[in-house]
Amino acid sequence: MLWGLAEGDALSTNGICSMLNRYGSFYSWGDHTSKFINDSVSDERGRFENTIRILMFLNNWFIRTFANIIDDNMTLQLKNDILGVVQTKLDNMSAIGGVVGVPKCEFVPSDNPTDSLAQGHFVFRVSATAALPVKYLKAKIQYTDEGLSVYTQE
Repeated sequence: MLWGLAEGDALSTNGICSMLNRYGSFYSWGDHTSKFINDSVSDERGRFENTIRILMFLNNWFIRTFANIIDDNMTLQLKNDILGVVQTKLDNMSAIGGVVGVPKCEFVPSDNPTDSLAQGHFVFRVSATAALPVKYLKAKIQYTDEGLSVYTQE
């Protein structure tokens, strides 16, 4: 059974992606996750598929990038190198439109109490906002008579 736009929208508001035949081609319709139910979401990470996927990508990238330094000595230089590498990755993702705003990587003291540091537990805080899909696009078009002045200019 082929769904129409109204049915696709209804499914999307409940976190269900469907396929629509529009303009002679099939399109995936709906980019919400199953966390988006009845036009609401309790956690913004679960609104759009790309949001959680970007965050998962960053998490996996962090693990793959730094897994080889487990059991190395955490020097001040290593901490600063990690901050720099992660920030560079975030800046590059921002430059290509994968994330928006000002993503950042920090080593926050409240995330790293002395008793945790003494056990070799180091926590880096990465904050990023995924670029959002366009869900609504509107142009407010209005008439103006300013252009008529070309008839009376000398």
